[in-house]
Amino acid sequence: MPRFRRVIDMASGEQAMVPFTAEEEAAADAASAAEIAAYLPAAIKDECRRRIFAVANETAQMNMASHAAAGLFDAGKHAAYLAALTWVAEMRAACAALIAAADAAFLNDDAWPACPPDAAALAANY
Repeated sequence: MPRFRRVIDMASGEQAMVPFTAEEEAAADAASAAEIAAYLPAAIKDECRRRIFAVANETAQMNMASHAAAGLFDAGKHAAYLAALTWVAEMRAACAALIAAADAAFLNDDAWPACPPDAAALAANY
């Protein structure tokens, strides 16, 4: 799609829309690529955070950590807690890989590891 710029004749005040030159198109493309490159890491990190918090918000995470530290989990809940910690580590690794690849498909569910059902069930209790 061609880009245009507004040109104003200073003597008459008339305005016209003029297509970009090839050099202006190249500069605009480079600026767009730079803007995307600057935006993408933060957007990927935000998506990772959103997905983790969708399973366990900050309060749930603190409560689970407190229960684990106090030894209040039975063996099943402790295993689910460890699965949750492993999943968060996998999410962080996926986040780093998506950032390194500058992968714009980071909103796709298949770009992220699935949360183990027992970990999600444990978090839902908090």
